[in-house]
Amino acid sequence: MIQKALIGTIFLFMNICLCAQYIEVGPFSGAVSDSSAVIVYKVSLPGQKCRVEYSKDSLLRKSEFSEVHTTTGKNANYIKVALKTLEPETKYFYRLELNGEKLERSRGHVRTFSDTSKSFRFAFGNSLKSESKRSGLRAAVDNDILFFLNTGDLHYSDIDVADIGLFRNAYQNALMRKDMSYMGKMVPLTFIWDDHDFGPNNSDKTAPGRMESGKAYRECIPHYSLMSTEKNGAIYQSFTVNNTHFILTDLRSTRDQNSKPDNENKTMMGKEQLTWFKRELKESSLKYPLVIWVSSVPFTAEKRNDSDSWAGFSYERRVIANFVKEHNIDNLMIISGDAHGISYNIGKENNYSDYEGEGLFEILAAPLDNWATSIKGGPWTEVYKPEAERGQMVYGMVEVDYSEDKTTVRFGAFDTEHHKLIHVEKRFENILE
Repeated sequence: MIQKALIGTIFLFMNICLCAQYIEVGPFSGAVSDSSAVIVYKVSLPGQKCRVEYSKDSLLRKSEFSEVHTTTGKNANYIKVALKTLEPETKYFYRLELNGEKLERSRGHVRTFSDTSKSFRFAFGNSLKSESKRSGLRAAVDNDILFFLNTGDLHYSDIDVADIGLFRNAYQNALMRKDMSYMGKMVPLTFIWDDHDFGPNNSDKTAPGRMESGKAYRECIPHYSLMSTEKNGAIYQSFTVNNTHFILTDLRSTRDQNSKPDNENKTMMGKEQLTWFKRELKESSLKYPLVIWVSSVPFTAEKRNDSDSWAGFSYERRVIANFVKEHNIDNLMIISGDAHGISYNIGKENNYSDYEGEGLFEILAAPLDNWATSIKGGPWTEVYKPEAERGQMVYGMVEVDYSEDKTTVRFGAFDTEHHKLIHVEKRFENILE
């Protein structure tokens, strides 16, 4: 009898271990709206039948199920499961069912957005490299945030060859970080790449692994509809959160080399993306009280021909600034990345148009986990410089507060113990009819 019980216990333990090894990455949620969300897992083997069980009840009673997905080696056994017809402003709990077995370690939860102008807050930052015990990302998730926005450099693999396996491995290693894994279970991820995670340092459209990078992003990362007509090309996209519209531009995969002369023939966005971007700006500024442009490099920067920021693409920057002025877009702000520092410009001394008036409100907070520091761009209205020589892990926080006649944006940057390092408010008058 004892021997049978021992065998049964061993069998149960082996079965648990076998199930545990099936999930290599995940869960991660993203592409959230007021009625849908996407859940991502990576499973060890191809040919596995997967679906997601979800419910408004934390114990997953009265649950529903997604469609069944079968893993395939063609996309490295990642599955992206769309949850549809969800209710707005509702938290859903979920777990993965693999070959008919419900796996407890696959649990997570996600909250849908509102379909109205409801105040909200989110965290953001860039640069995950050092694997610190407590990163800015891990600290950010301690807060009650609706989602986390990564503005670039999710990893620092600097891949300079056309090898899809290297890009997949880089994403897998990044997503398996402890802080990323924790975040994945708690809040949705929105992510746009910069240079180190797209290709090599200061990379552009000549990067050897350009197509492989695009394919790996599409396989591994939950994202909104990608608007490029090129297969595995640029990853620019947009989405709406509680009546605030976000525009994410891809400033790597279609950019010219930094060394090219700065004139009308030099572009960071490429013709197709720039056309899309202008249309997004014009239409969203008339529809939503606030528009947030996510630029992975600083827009505010003094002109310099070989610069990796918008300073080296000043002709195209002026085209954008003129477009904003000519269409009276007064409800636009920028969140930028690339730099390892904390700064903002309230809209003074960064008007790059041919017209009089203020520039754009731009904010930046980094690094999430990288001991290097760098103050890029400027002039900035305020800059925070860490006392420590090695730098400081931080995160940015944005609160969007709606009222009848204005929308108030509160930006703060915090260290890993949630001490406030910088803070500013910007008010946008509600001019929508």
